[in-house]
Amino acid sequence: MKVTTFTVTSDSSVAASVPTACKTGKITVTTNGGSASSSSTFNVTPTITNFTPTSGKVGTSVVITGTGLTQTTKVTFGGVTSTTFTVNSDTQVTATVPPGAITGKIVIKTTGGSVTSSGTFTVTPRSRH
Repeated sequence: MKVTTFTVTSDSSVAASVPTACKTGKITVTTNGGSASSSSTFNVTPTITNFTPTSGKVGTSVVITGTGLTQTTKVTFGGVTSTTFTVNSDTQVTATVPPGAITGKIVIKTTGGSVTSSGTFTVTPRSRH
């Protein structure tokens, strides 16, 4: 992802904001004299700002919003892995509450790190007929 707004703060330093949909990886700086890449990896860490609904039974589709979600590799509900999730954008993931899920936090894992929701998702029992 190319950063278009940056500030050269000195002969050896550049300040830039991480753009939306940026991915974990090396940082490359290009000047008139050439390019140089970082030796270490820059991690884009995810955040969770909200999820809806806040409760549901197994099979419920939950929309999780936040930032840095482009490289989501895993979503869990109360520690149980969802086998069905879709990365809709850098700010949204839709995941299905998996069988065996228990009431607890939602965790999203990306290549840049993991984030745990501040709120709790409540798993409700299936209605019996």
